[in-house]
Amino acid sequence: MRKIIILFVAAFFFLFSNTVKASDIEQSFQAQYELSLSGETKILYEIELKNLTTEKYISKYELSLQGLRPENLEIVDSEGEVKTTTDSNKLIINFNNQLVGKDKVRKLSIKFTDPNLLIKSGEVWEIYLPSIQNINEFQNYSIQIMVPPDFGQLAYISPNTYSKDTNNTHDIYSFKKQDLGNSAITAAFGKFQVFSFSLTYHLENPVNKTAFIPIALPPDTAFQKMIYTSVEPKPQNLKQDQDGNWIAEFELKAQEKFDITTSGYTQIFSEPYKKQILDQVQEQEYLQPQQYWEVENPKIQSIASNLKTPRQIYDFVVDTLSYDYERIDPRVKRMGAAKALSFPDQAICMEFTDLFITLARAAGIPAREINGFADTNNQQLQPLSLVADVLHSWPEYWDEKRQVWVPVDPTWADTTDGIDFFSKPDLKHFAFVIHGSSSTEPYPAGSYKLGAYPQKDVYISLSHLPENRRPNLTLNINRKKTLSFTKLFFDVELQNNGPVAIYDKSLNIYTDDQKFQEFKVAVLLPFEQISFGFALESGFLAANAPNIVSAQIDLAKSQFAINKDQIVLRSVTLIFFTIFSVTATLYWRLRRR
Repeated sequence: MRKIIILFVAAFFFLFSNTVKASDIEQSFQAQYELSLSGETKILYEIELKNLTTEKYISKYELSLQGLRPENLEIVDSEGEVKTTTDSNKLIINFNNQLVGKDKVRKLSIKFTDPNLLIKSGEVWEIYLPSIQNINEFQNYSIQIMVPPDFGQLAYISPNTYSKDTNNTHDIYSFKKQDLGNSAITAAFGKFQVFSFSLTYHLENPVNKTAFIPIALPPDTAFQKMIYTSVEPKPQNLKQDQDGNWIAEFELKAQEKFDITTSGYTQIFSEPYKKQILDQVQEQEYLQPQQYWEVENPKIQSIASNLKTPRQIYDFVVDTLSYDYERIDPRVKRMGAAKALSFPDQAICMEFTDLFITLARAAGIPAREINGFADTNNQQLQPLSLVADVLHSWPEYWDEKRQVWVPVDPTWADTTDGIDFFSKPDLKHFAFVIHGSSSTEPYPAGSYKLGAYPQKDVYISLSHLPENRRPNLTLNINRKKTLSFTKLFFDVELQNNGPVAIYDKSLNIYTDDQKFQEFKVAVLLPFEQISFGFALESGFLAANAPNIVSAQIDLAKSQFAINKDQIVLRSVTLIFFTIFSVTATLYWRLRRR
């Protein structure tokens, strides 16, 4: 579980029996967090307290350290070490002397280390600083996060109104009071995150004949790469649909029931690892109304006319809807976008997602829905995916310039202390299915239940990349038997036995040492098998036939040796049989006359 660090600074000042008010002083607060690979964070608070009156002075300062675990504490002011006591997570600082007079400034330095502030989650280092509740009491306020290069690249940071500098040892991310507002600070470092998964699908064929039943396996996306270690039993067919879902088909006999189990890993990236394609037909498809996406609704049209960008739509949804924790239930009814506008205080993730998609489509921006698993810090939401198979939904919009579907999460912007889930993915969203052509299908893992008391079927945990994550392709090339005397016909079967999909590969056909033909393989999913057919002009009696026909894709190769003598013998036999049959037929007809 993530440790919550609350930086709530409250000052209490006394002169005789009079309490110094916040308006009697000017407060400046600078915080510096130096991260290290040991998991320890060095923290430095530098505080300046300036008198604004001549009658009062500051004798005591209280600092709340709730949620922190300070070690090696050192506190000094201009007079040297300061006496301190602790009381219920409060640090009580009693100053050594009285500093009297208007514009007099007391400087205070607080140093300590904390072993719990920095968290290693799988492949990612994370730090989380909740919002400062009384930030307006400080005339100046700033935070610096110092990160060693060994932490890897910045995966995400919120808010994104920060400045970055670099010295010889650290990257420095700085935030000022005007950058923060009431926002928390969250940041992660690392190129990707890894989750392991185990999913179960319960299937039943209720009819009295054999049927093929499809299920949706979690697919690759621009930010997600799947690594499957097993799918049992193996599907009879596996294909990618128009939205990019991976649809596996299983043959079930009449009245048969059985379970499908899948396991593996998903690698979630901070930047898209592959580009995508959206043609004109697909673009129009992702602008159409669907159930729950009432694009043509007059109210939707009116609002969308004033929202020109995905960011504006995101901000509108976050500002308009409020999350209703009382509606969290596996049986909750989905409202849709139009109804969500009528009941803005009763929204859950579906309404945030539906409203974003509907407004985006109405504004001419292709958008779609993702259903899947999401790991959150919000304790009111976190148990859903850990205890029951209640999944999360979030939208994606098409970024034409980047040529990629970009995931955003307006729900979490409302429920996780104002963190920005628009600017960058947070490496915690694992897509199970994509809804674009339909707002309801296909169904995600966790939805395939049987019985009155369904068990938990979705298990997700942080992990590390497995050793085996390369495709394992096998090729077989075979000659087809035909009656042609001048052509040779071949079939090529290509199967992916590996745990990952391959994209944009070329399967080349060679005759002897010459390249004959090229087949483009746009995508080949794990466990998928595809076939190609081609023909060679061999000439009469194989006069122009090559000795070897071969196929190759990546490291996979297959070849077929052509036995010309056998072809000649077979052809001659066929010719003789044909001549004999024609002659016999003519002779029989002449005899009948």
